[in-house]
Amino acid sequence: MSFLINFPATKYTVNGTEIDIPDIFRSVALNQDKIDAASAYQVYTIDEQRPDQLSTELYGSTDYHWTFFVLNPQLRQAWPYGFDSFNKYVDGKYNGHTITPYRRIDNLSPSGVNLPPDEPEYNSITGKFPIGSTLTGIGRPEGEYEGVFSSEISPSNATATIIERYPETNTIAFRYDVEGTSFTPDERIQSKSPNNIFHFVNDKYKLNVWKDAPMRYQIDNEYATNPNNFDYSQNYYRFFDYEFAENEKRRNIRVVREEYIRSFVSVYGNIINGR
Repeated sequence: MSFLINFPATKYTVNGTEIDIPDIFRSVALNQDKIDAASAYQVYTIDEQRPDQLSTELYGSTDYHWTFFVLNPQLRQAWPYGFDSFNKYVDGKYNGHTITPYRRIDNLSPSGVNLPPDEPEYNSITGKFPIGSTLTGIGRPEGEYEGVFSSEISPSNATATIIERYPETNTIAFRYDVEGTSFTPDERIQSKSPNNIFHFVNDKYKLNVWKDAPMRYQIDNEYATNPNNFDYSQNYYRFFDYEFAENEKRRNIRVVREEYIRSFVSVYGNIINGR
């Protein structure tokens, strides 16, 4: 495999750790017919192994880890996470919580009282709640809500900072300023932007851990966004679901059977060197 010496090293992330591999991604276009004619393949499902570990498992040497990238273009974006490392990755990427406000679209309150639907701008985040704003739980006084009498909710006084916005699902991602604090469900939440503009989330919303929040909605088996801030809380596709699906696409790969690996390397080397 001396032809690999001519390739500069490149950083590649495996299970959250950077490793050096030959930068075969810069190679000349390969003649796939020659590659296919020189080798026979099998499908392998990656678990927790790094490329070098999988090479050792299949071929008794770390020398052939680069072949996985030649045969599987999807790996050039990222190496798949194993179960444990995947959960750590998702928890780190989506470290926070979300709030998804919504408005009532029918004319019945939860108690069955006839009421007009909410206005379209009710609880919409459009043009509001910029990143960096502070959210504060301010409770709710007793009184008439949705046509029924509601008791007082004491302010949680929890504060959080907005770190991401998703207008297509009417969702705000935030991180609590003090670990262990949280908003009280159904209390009003006040937002103060860095330029001292105030907005409010009223008592219709869903709180989620960020990874379990709606990335998009699924209605009649079709993916949809929610610019009208309706309550689609029973029909959504989570950020976790998206990351899981993307990771699964990379887990099943094509590998060279052990008895053909030397032939594969020889043909690949000839192609790289223009022979």
